[in-house]
Amino acid sequence: MFSKGQLLNMNNDKKYSSSGWIKNINDIDDKNLFNLYATKNASLSSGRQYIALPSNMILTAQDYSKYNIIK
Repeated sequence: MFSKGQLLNMNNDKKYSSSGWIKNINDIDDKNLFNLYATKNASLSSGRQYIALPSNMILTAQDYSKYNIIK
């Protein structure tokens, strides 16, 4: 689980990716903790994209489809 501050630091750290790899970082709230999920979106230039979702969220089949999350 990560805070928004931790995710922002990771998103800007070049050891993880050359560009922002957490695609919804600007839309998340400061008060929650988040889990990172790998999506099926990837490119050679920026690598795999991830999405941060609230840690208390129980993912459904619709969430996997909506956010394009790898199972």
